Amino acid sequence: TIVVSETNIVFKYFCDKYKETFDKDYIASFAKDKAILKDLLKIIPLEEIKKTIDIFFSSTDNFILKSAYDVGIFRSQINKLIRDQNINLTPSQMSTAISMLKLRKKWRKDEKRDI
Repeated sequence: TIVVSETNIVFKYFCDKYKETFDKDYIASFAKDKAILKDLLKIIPLEEIKKTIDIFFSSTDNFILKSAYDVGIFRSQINKLIRDQNINLTPSQMSTAISMLKLRKKWRKDEKRDI
């Protein structure tokens, strides 16, 4: 299981990188952002997520450059960031990450149908 403090550590790291990059405080959706980061911590070690956050904020990818630079966009781009920067995930960890993202996408699609 994931220790809640790891979620807080990575959340603070994300907020600090945002501040460092844009010289403004990150306006968070605390519950949503922390839930996303907690899910990522289940499959990606803390230090690897920090490296990926660094890559996210220094990316020259056009989609990222035009984005809101929030945790949701970070999550949506994590597979690309990992692939492009060769962050070391085992095949099992990568498979789990892809499965989680597909399930979340399906859940969102199903949620929209219920409205």
